[in-house]
Amino acid sequence: MTKRGTAAIAMCVLLVVGCSSSYQVAQVVEGRLTSERGVPVAGLPVSVIRSTEPGACNNATVLGMTDKDGHFSVSRQATVGRIAVIVQHDTLCVLEGGRWTPIWRSVYGPASDKQTFACSRGNNGWNCIMDGLTSMHVGLTVRSTGRPDDGPSAKPWAAG
Repeated sequence: MTKRGTAAIAMCVLLVVGCSSSYQVAQVVEGRLTSERGVPVAGLPVSVIRSTEPGACNNATVLGMTDKDGHFSVSRQATVGRIAVIVQHDTLCVLEGGRWTPIWRSVYGPASDKQTFACSRGNNGWNCIMDGLTSMHVGLTVRSTGRPDDGPSAKPWAAG
């Protein structure tokens, strides 16, 4: 093999290895939790889990707590690809009545450096908007029906 061929192979290897790797970024997850009528939900433990599997919230640990105005903010590390998009699988959980409940879950990418939620709890469970985008059920928004975890394959919540 010629020096030119060897150099070309070495450049390709360096390009693939260097560009396909990933790196960590600080990510802030914040939001406000309110009742259906806009009253802040204070003192509610919050967690963000790197999974959208049923039962993702079951092993949650407290990462933050809502303040008197219903606001919470937690920091964590998120993985970002240099060229390829690394898909994120996240579930936002709250601790209610001694049980962790998923109130939002999504598969998305790439990771942003900040996620902002507005969630309200009504008679039909939680409804969350992330960064101005209203999520839909099945895989995006989970409405609590009183079970610890409905899972992404749960049927849409219906009154009754």
